[in-house]
Amino acid sequence: MQLLLDHEPDVPITEAIMITLLESETRFGLSDNLIELLFKRNDELQVTEAILKAAKICLNMGVLLRLAPGIRVTQDVLQESSNYSEGEELVALLL
Repeated sequence: MQLLLDHEPDVPITEAIMITLLESETRFGLSDNLIELLFKRNDELQVTEAILKAAKICLNMGVLLRLAPGIRVTQDVLQESSNYSEGEELVALLL
């Protein structure tokens, strides 16, 4: 990912791209630095309910919650998170 960003510095980072990346990371997660870098590349990009729902592992969820400390965690986010392999841990992190 870093190579792509270095090669194409003007690639727009959108909510859809963040969701796709988070959904594809099911074992090791994206690095903290990469998630933060992607958000810094688009000042208008915010952590949304849809982005939280896409975070399948605790590492990624922790970074997202740190980037948006005031975000409201909805029942839908809790329900979606409970369906993942790290569901128990995710829900505990969100509560």
